[in-house]
Amino acid sequence: MNKKQIIIWLLACFLITYHTLKIYTGLAETGNAGLIFSEGYYQNTVRLWIITSLLLVIMFKRLGVYSMWLSIFALVVIQYVLLPGNVNLAGYFGPLKGFIIPLIITWLFWRQGEQTASRLNVKHS
Repeated sequence: MNKKQIIIWLLACFLITYHTLKIYTGLAETGNAGLIFSEGYYQNTVRLWIITSLLLVIMFKRLGVYSMWLSIFALVVIQYVLLPGNVNLAGYFGPLKGFIIPLIITWLFWRQGEQTASRLNVKHS
């Protein structure tokens, strides 16, 4: 594994751990895992989708990156829908911080793919 692959792997593992803990704490706070039709249910479902996508990213599958972005956009939309009406301007930017690590993962993923492609297309004299 090269440096970029290791960084992708570490960041994806961090996000998997983060979203797993968010699901666990969300279920622990309700005290009743049977309450599936609540606000947290939709977020937890999307978080499971994010975890699955990140597992594909760890395996360096291109589908994982596309699925990761779709699921993150879905989570951000759900978070905006669930915002209370009396949030200040800074509160509206809160869900957007979820784009930072996926942007880094995507950039490294594509850079790593470009380098692999350029190595395969090198002509030997």
